[in-house]
Amino acid sequence: MRREEARAERLLVFFDLPYAQGPDGIYCQDAFWIFLQSLGERFAELVVLGRMQTDDQTPRYRCEEAKKIVFHALPPFSSLYSTGEVLRGLPRLARRIWEPVGRCDAMLLTIPHPWTLVLWCVGRLRGKRIAFMARADLQELVKYRAPLGRRRRVRFAAWLFEGVFVRLSRTTLTFAVADVVARRYQRPRSPVHAILISTVRAAAIRPRAARGVSDACATRLLWVGRVDREKRPDLLLASFRDLCDSTW
Repeated sequence: MRREEARAERLLVFFDLPYAQGPDGIYCQDAFWIFLQSLGERFAELVVLGRMQTDDQTPRYRCEEAKKIVFHALPPFSSLYSTGEVLRGLPRLARRIWEPVGRCDAMLLTIPHPWTLVLWCVGRLRGKRIAFMARADLQELVKYRAPLGRRRRVRFAAWLFEGVFVRLSRTTLTFAVADVVARRYQRPRSPVHAILISTVRAAAIRPRAARGVSDACATRLLWVGRVDREKRPDLLLASFRDLCDSTW
């Protein structure tokens, strides 16, 4: 009975993913959409709050609204580092989220993010169940992505801002992608859980072919991801080298 009741719920999700209007619907430009879409299959309805892109990019992952997915566009901004744009969008944000928050049963919100604070306040005001998800180490992202001229100030502001969500996560169910992110939020008796997610569809995974005699001793590495500095591909290669040098 509990499982049936859970599947009948409506889940609202907010992750700061880039969306674009395509010729036949709305598309998400981030592979994280694959995880959200699979999560939505467990609910009667998935309410998606997203920021529409203003620049033209090739559509990637279609948000099939006919399959229990309802999309609500949020005010656009070019970057979180554009503080003025983010702050000017707050009044419109509050107006646009009131109705979708009211129609949902539970909320899953990305942290840390300034708009999540507004959503958290509205959700608490309307008596909704709320959970957080931290996808990345904010300090590492700022370290590599913040504008050079403001990097120190931005890192300090990010540290303060992250502290707000560390306090909120003490009483709010929080999921953190990987242990290194979970350690940022974990405190004694806090409901923080480290998880792993996949952005690869099950249908895209093929059974491994049997190895021939010539490559029976070969070690192969498959890595699916974006080659960026904050992803630390150097650590991946160093770890792979250590595994190859060790006795399996």
